[in-house]
Amino acid sequence: MGETSLCEKFNVQVPETAESSVVFSDPHLSGLQPPADCQFCSLIYRATRAGPQASVGHDGLDSNGARISCKMEWHLDIRNSKTSAKTRRIAIFTSCTTIPSIHVIPLATPEDRAIGFGTRILQRANLQCLDQWFRACKQHHTCTNNEGSESALWPARLINISGQVVKVVSASQGMEYAALSYIWGIQPFLKLTRSSYEDLTTTAGFPLDELPPTIRGACSVARRLGVCYIWVDAICIIQDDNEDKEREISKMHGIYSQAIITICAASGTVSDGIAGIRDVVRPPQENVSEIQQQRVTALHTVSHLISATQWDSRGWTFQERMLSRRCIIFTPTEMIWQCQDATWRESISLPLSEKSWTLDSIESPYVAAEGNPIRRYASCVELYSGRLLTFGQDKLAAFEGLGHNLAAGLKSNMLSGLPRRYFDWAMLWDSKEGGPRLPYFPSWSWCGWDRKVEWRVSMLSGVLFNLHAWLKTRTWVIWRYADGGKWKLVWDVENQSTSTGDGRWNGYSGGPEPYGRDIQEVLHSIGEILGLEEPETTAGYLVDSSALTPASGPNQLSFTTFTGTFALSRYTLSTAMFPSRQEGLRRFGITDKAGDWCGTVMLDAAQWLHESMEELDSWHYYIAQEREQADWYCFYAIMMKPVDPELGIYERVGLAKIFRSAFRTGSYWKPGWKQIILQ
Repeated sequence: MGETSLCEKFNVQVPETAESSVVFSDPHLSGLQPPADCQFCSLIYRATRAGPQASVGHDGLDSNGARISCKMEWHLDIRNSKTSAKTRRIAIFTSCTTIPSIHVIPLATPEDRAIGFGTRILQRANLQCLDQWFRACKQHHTCTNNEGSESALWPARLINISGQVVKVVSASQGMEYAALSYIWGIQPFLKLTRSSYEDLTTTAGFPLDELPPTIRGACSVARRLGVCYIWVDAICIIQDDNEDKEREISKMHGIYSQAIITICAASGTVSDGIAGIRDVVRPPQENVSEIQQQRVTALHTVSHLISATQWDSRGWTFQERMLSRRCIIFTPTEMIWQCQDATWRESISLPLSEKSWTLDSIESPYVAAEGNPIRRYASCVELYSGRLLTFGQDKLAAFEGLGHNLAAGLKSNMLSGLPRRYFDWAMLWDSKEGGPRLPYFPSWSWCGWDRKVEWRVSMLSGVLFNLHAWLKTRTWVIWRYADGGKWKLVWDVENQSTSTGDGRWNGYSGGPEPYGRDIQEVLHSIGEILGLEEPETTAGYLVDSSALTPASGPNQLSFTTFTGTFALSRYTLSTAMFPSRQEGLRRFGITDKAGDWCGTVMLDAAQWLHESMEELDSWHYYIAQEREQADWYCFYAIMMKPVDPELGIYERVGLAKIFRSAFRTGSYWKPGWKQIILQ
């Protein structure tokens, strides 16, 4: 059987072998003008210009007039542990950030819903499909194994939706309920308050129509699935009772993880309703072409459909989705199912009776929740940290439920969002975009900034090679935090759970020395690197707490370490992997007292560019070895700005990487041991 041509202009062929392959690479969208006789080009033309963020003109150029390169590949799709791929798609990628990746798939006929083929999206959601997903997940997946039934984490109240009227009832352990994840918006709507408590909990109940459209829609979905109760924060938490709010928010990880399903209203706010449910209709599917007697369509990926919604940009909705066993997500255009074992979508027919992998599973948040606890924690913080919150002071509260689950995996309590058992590593977070300070939280934690952060793998690869060994032999700071005006150890082995063994991902271990370190090896390393005093003197700087300046406020972190003073330069070394610029940020060079380049730090460009020195062009002094080996000769260092220098109080502004020999010979002022208080 010979190859079939989908497009003669670009020679797009259907290959005979079931393998992934490149169709073509690096033509430009400007060449994809839709000829009257090429339905394939017309399909791609429409798909690359669809959506509210599209900024591609008829000529195929972006908003700046630049040409947009394009790449097409055949990708295998839908497989499980027993079989090879059952189908394949054409995946299209471009160099324009406003154009998401596009998948071209054939459309099934009404008589034959072939696996992997597309299905037409109608104005109303296909609730029969939802019924099938729900049953299949409960019968074939492991999601039910994660129910958890801790009575202390059970919600105080639920909405009974089983009758003609609804009412708020006291929840008891074992009730099967759905949970709603949604956006409040700015329009006032019915909430549970002290004044409305009697009306909403009365025996007579109240009409469903008194609830706002999105909550009404969620009740309809839950009823369809045979669920008699639903949890909605605005109706199940007394909104003007701080004690009730604090108690229920602290249960958030239990409330969402114990729900039989979470209904995610990603198509608008509480006043907009749910797309495809009740009287809220969806736009028809229009991008369809017929090629060689086969109807095909172009779809955006599941991850894009979700990430393009306002719902997915909000802080509270992140943990609601991550904590849930299974989610049904209503985007403006289609319905999506995500659980720990599957990602299904309304627009593609997929196998339900077995656990299968699809291309849409790749960017599922449940994938971020897999793997070792350190990577899971870092992935979750990176995904959450840049999200929007109406009130900045909610930054930790909106992460608390997920943080509880992450802490269990790390076998560690949290301190301002950082795991205590891995505190040296946790302090190595870096900014991924610019953003202001959040004064409610400490500058030394990611929660103290309204910006996206990350633990950059390219910067920390040496640490991650054996994290436990690095913590045990290459760190020396004794971290203390303020508690009631006194300094307490961040990691206190007597009050923390410890794990046995020296596995590479283990954190601090128990032992007679603080943080379980090998103090003799640490002292040897410090002396070898910095040429310092006798080991006993150095040890005194590290462990003696009698001379510490007392804590003067909350959120303070105290430590004693070797400090130096350096200058900023606009000069930087940049590579494709280690870019000099990110959104709102600039990677500045660091120079010593001789004007030689000795390190880098990522800072907010708008704030720090005018404070840096003129650009320099020399950096040779500190690198006698190859640049690739430079990590072995560097310190991680916290760049600080003074708040009250007399008391030694500072704020963190960035994470630097500096050649260690610079501390010994290049500091502007004499380096030495110093107590630092970060707030």
